[in-house]
Amino acid sequence: MRRRKSRCHGFLPYKAKISKGQVRRLEQKKNGSGIAVGATILIAANFIVKIIGVVYKIPLANILGSDGMGYLSSAYEIYQLLLTIFASGGAVAVSKIVAESLALAHFSEVRKEFRIMLTTFMIVGGTGTAVMFLGSGPFARTVSAEQAQLCMMVLAPAIFFLSVSCVFRGYYQGMQNMKPTGMTQVIEACFKLAIGIGFAWLLKDLGFGEDKVAAGAISGTTISTMIGLFVLICVFFSKNNRQKLRELSRKGGEERSTGAILKQFVKLAIPLTMSAMVVNFTGVLDLFLIYQRLQDAGLDNAAANAAYGGYKGYAQTLFNLPPSIISSLNVSIIPALSAAFVAHNVKRIRYVIRRSFKLVSALAMPCAVGLIVLAGPIQRMLFPARLDEIAVVTPLLQILGFASYWTCMATLTTAALQSFGKMRVPVYSLIVGGVIKLSVNYVLIGIPSIGMIGAPIGTVCCYLTIFIINMCSLRHNTTFALKLTNAFVKPLIASVLMGAVAFGTHALLDGLIGDVLATIFAIGVAVGVYGVVILLIGGIGERDILSLPKGALLVRLLRKLHLLRVRPQ
Repeated sequence: MRRRKSRCHGFLPYKAKISKGQVRRLEQKKNGSGIAVGATILIAANFIVKIIGVVYKIPLANILGSDGMGYLSSAYEIYQLLLTIFASGGAVAVSKIVAESLALAHFSEVRKEFRIMLTTFMIVGGTGTAVMFLGSGPFARTVSAEQAQLCMMVLAPAIFFLSVSCVFRGYYQGMQNMKPTGMTQVIEACFKLAIGIGFAWLLKDLGFGEDKVAAGAISGTTISTMIGLFVLICVFFSKNNRQKLRELSRKGGEERSTGAILKQFVKLAIPLTMSAMVVNFTGVLDLFLIYQRLQDAGLDNAAANAAYGGYKGYAQTLFNLPPSIISSLNVSIIPALSAAFVAHNVKRIRYVIRRSFKLVSALAMPCAVGLIVLAGPIQRMLFPARLDEIAVVTPLLQILGFASYWTCMATLTTAALQSFGKMRVPVYSLIVGGVIKLSVNYVLIGIPSIGMIGAPIGTVCCYLTIFIINMCSLRHNTTFALKLTNAFVKPLIASVLMGAVAFGTHALLDGLIGDVLATIFAIGVAVGVYGVVILLIGGIGERDILSLPKGALLVRLLRKLHLLRVRPQ
């Protein structure tokens, strides 16, 4: 009988020579635990960073006032745009290149790749810094905030520091070591908080104008990125890492030319940059479209501004939290899948994809249900001074809660396709999703009876479309069978039970201990209920827990509590 050729071999990023025995030696030690460990580290780091970010914004708004925050926000808009152009996707591209070289036993090539990428990003990052610094005046006039020029000049060096940092982070991620990335993210957030708030307070006490106070606050970002880069350099030149590099070089292996490495990098980096730019461009178009259609529906300029401000300031702020935290899992997936792919290990590819879907769904589903059920109480707890505005925004957040699940799944499929070198498919799916989002927004927001509710409906349609397109491509190229029970049904059952308990708990306690305490208690009970139910029905099992840091200890504890009754399939 003829042996069927796997489809996942059909689009190797470059021609690779590797023996079957070598593949077995390289891949047999991998059992998937590295993905969960790396994801746990990055998710924890991202969670801490988000909490610090919330703590950072509250006193900063009190110090700067609306004008100062306007200068700071204008500078950040330009900064984010230039960072997208000059640094987006750098860490992903480098991690993929390094992971593939290791899987193909091109050990001595890793050091060469690192040197080439470091030189490249020093030039690219320096160019980005020069563009922002020298163009700060025209940029400030473009966004109608000339006093934001000083903020832009102070923030400009951060582009260079982050561009160079992404090479180090990509190198560690390619080696499937997520600790340096997570560690430096937390360090940067802490220094950004301390330095930004400290300089802003100091300059305000000294009597400087709001533009200079805002520049002092934004200097925390620049200095923190510099410190983060310094930490990454120290880790790289540590005795342990230098020893690993020497050992890799001694193993030898095929070594490509500088031109071949740069060619592969360009093929990876350009689609990643295009994807980021599509997202930014769609956001800008969405801004103008929403304003226009709200006015077409009968709102004046002030009412349209208030509606959009509530949607972006309250609903979207909470909507962005689950995807931004869970997306850390993708950083672990890309090098793991890339290594399995270039080694032609079909079994490993299918295993990693199934495991990734299971983990992301188990995390994203309860977040989505929690936002749907507790949208109002959570917003009232976080924004107690804006109760009238929150009442209007709550239905928007509930719809965005549903969208958050599909956002997480769409980013997962995007990461998987990028791992296989299918860099163009996510760009195409983003474009199609963006067009659908803008079309739905245009039609629905212009209907007076729907209005602003059309915006989150457009978001749902956008990310659901992206997921469907990515998933079709993924199934076509890998022919893996996704177990719907483990990936969707069990997390859904646990999440629905969790949502019902959370809703009932809040309703019961609201009149007894107050809205805020009832919300906190309901969230705590929800977390506990979801954890117990997902364990009892086998949504998360012993094998998954063992792959986490201190997993053996957790398994022993859960066994004593009789919560590990079903083993994962």
